[in-house]
Amino acid sequence: MIQNILSYSIGMLFLGILIAIAFLALFVFLIKGWYRDAFFKPASYIIMGVLGLVLIYNCTIICGAFAIKSHIGAFETMISEIIAENIPDADAIADQAVSNEIIQDAIERHPILKYYIDSADFTGWKISLLPHAMAGTIRDYLNNVILKKCLWTLGLTLLAAILTIKSVGRGQSDNRITRRPIPMRRDSGTRISGRSRRYNRR
Repeated sequence: MIQNILSYSIGMLFLGILIAIAFLALFVFLIKGWYRDAFFKPASYIIMGVLGLVLIYNCTIICGAFAIKSHIGAFETMISEIIAENIPDADAIADQAVSNEIIQDAIERHPILKYYIDSADFTGWKISLLPHAMAGTIRDYLNNVILKKCLWTLGLTLLAAILTIKSVGRGQSDNRITRRPIPMRRDSGTRISGRSRRYNRR
């Protein structure tokens, strides 16, 4: 999937990676800011590593969906061309088989689409109205994909934050030796008085 997104829009792929890295950096910054004496243990790095990979994947999918949405007008034109090439009667009524044929032809021209849609059913629609109807349906579906991926990413981030906070160490409590203050004691030796002694002379 990522390879097809790369061939379709390399800019969106890099944007997805950059967003994921920035999001992960913000994640670490917030934890360190909230717990100033915290330090990460190996389990913490594993959790953040898994989170980072998932973030990169989800952000790439989201950016790919945005990339397709930005060209939705071109897809509508492409569907119109497919219909003009294969269906001479524009006033005919579409069924599921015709709908799927059009979508499969569109997927062959743009393979990235197969990772977002795999079939279509526009039974009862007039053939001439299919380009606009299909483009609108693809747009709505991509909006749904973006929303679901964002919610999934948010939920996973919250879970990772809880697990990371539980796994971090606090200060240096493992290696710290607490010393009790030793009270100062007065010297128990002979006390010398400043008063002069009297000597009796014989």
